Amino acid sequence: MLSHKTQIYLLICISTILVSLYGSNNDALDNEPMHDSVLAKTLYLNAVGTVADMRFKSSYIDSNGAVGTNQVSWSNLAIQVEAAYLGSIVAIRNNDYDLANRCLKTVEFALSHQNNNGTFTGSSAKDKARFIVLSCAALTFLEKSMWTDKFVDRINYVVSKFHKIALWVKDHSASEPAIHNTNIKAAVALVLLKVGFKVDNDELFKEGESYLKQVFVNQDNCGFYLEEGGWDSSYQMVTCFLLYSIYIAVFFEVERQTQIIKSLELAYEWEKQRIDKNSGKIDGTGNTRTANEIAKSPESKSINYFEATLSLAYLYSLGFEQADIYADSVARYLVENVN
Repeated sequence: MLSHKTQIYLLICISTILVSLYGSNNDALDNEPMHDSVLAKTLYLNAVGTVADMRFKSSYIDSNGAVGTNQVSWSNLAIQVEAAYLGSIVAIRNNDYDLANRCLKTVEFALSHQNNNGTFTGSSAKDKARFIVLSCAALTFLEKSMWTDKFVDRINYVVSKFHKIALWVKDHSASEPAIHNTNIKAAVALVLLKVGFKVDNDELFKEGESYLKQVFVNQDNCGFYLEEGGWDSSYQMVTCFLLYSIYIAVFFEVERQTQIIKSLELAYEWEKQRIDKNSGKIDGTGNTRTANEIAKSPESKSINYFEATLSLAYLYSLGFEQADIYADSVARYLVENVN
């Protein structure tokens, strides 16, 4: 059995090899990456810059890490973590150390308001899961950026603080009303696997694997992941992002890694059929939860072009053919048609 440190080292090496093998299309880049981040060539895609700049305002983050209304009094966990996630992308793209440091502080600031049992007052189970999911993504970007040496100790400490949240998620996930939906199963899997792996908690890790297996079971042979008993071309991309995050953040045996990639490949092939390559519009026909027109949505939710763009960009980093082109198309549609 390999030691924990050896496993992490191998994971970093494997991820770096993946990026070097699959490379990038220079025509799709704003400029050449200026660091050795595993995700560099993904983060420098035009499409990623477009959507990140649309959603992120650096002025939202105070010098102490508080975001938006939290600068006055603590009230909103969600805005903290989204600022960290998007801000880390913008910081790396712009070689902005000060912004990167403030992004890490947003996570630290949120954790300073963590209750003894790992929860956050006024936050739902979904908020807590999303907090770890997006925090892990932001921390992964920063950990593998040009500022690795400056941030590594703080990042390791932050991840250790996730342990209580993960234990809470483990104990309460089964009672989550939406747990039958695949994207929620994938989110829970990521939380438990990521933290279980990092803090050497076998119980958390095994529970995470159980949820991951449920994700695979919930994938139709056609490629879509079940959402409310059918398909949804928007939530499909959310599950893809979560599986991608699991793949790059957790050490697995080759068999499990292959299983994740095959699932993503099948999901990507299904999603491509619903994207107009020229306009970037995502077909919502038959969706169980979302639609391009809110009035036609079963849950009054629109298709999330922002998340779809980023998910396609992440799949591109795994070598999925033309995923960067689809990401560009979807980003253009977002800019031109979605408020």
